[in-house]
Amino acid sequence: MLEPTLSMRLVRPFLDVIKAKGHPEQMLRFLGRSDVDSRISVRSAVKLLDHAVRLTRDPDLGLRAALHTSIGDYDALEYAAASCSDVAQALDLLKRYFPLLNEASEVSVQRVDGQVHLQLYQPCSAASRAAIDFALGVSYLGHMRWVGSDPAEWEIWFPYPEPASLEVYGLVFHSSTRLRFDAP
Repeated sequence: MLEPTLSMRLVRPFLDVIKAKGHPEQMLRFLGRSDVDSRISVRSAVKLLDHAVRLTRDPDLGLRAALHTSIGDYDALEYAAASCSDVAQALDLLKRYFPLLNEASEVSVQRVDGQVHLQLYQPCSAASRAAIDFALGVSYLGHMRWVGSDPAEWEIWFPYPEPASLEVYGLVFHSSTRLRFDAP
């Protein structure tokens, strides 16, 4: 069985943050390549994130990487989702085609009492806090950039305890968005 891979498009924002912090050469040597059209094994990406967090001493690295994304970074998938008639249709499209970006992660979309629940999970390996923060931050920022719904309607669930500082969370998530820590 082949090892699952992910697109370098998901790694690139981390490299941008690391470069801004003054550590580009070490990370690029560790990674070995940085072409956004290439793929990297999930195992290598997990090692990269662990190494990057240790190197930068920044537990909020995933959130900072999410801030380094912009409209168009995810190419055809992003534009296809933007052309959908509504958010529910866009999320269904994301669920179907997300493996193009990350073969190891799964996306679940459920409609419960008029709400849409988007769940991201990676069943084949434990996701680090940096990976979780990045996935949730990019999902939130992408939605706000393309759709711009009321941030008070959002509730973001993190599966880890509340960090001592929420400063960087405030840069990613609007103050009226509810953040829930130690969530299932």
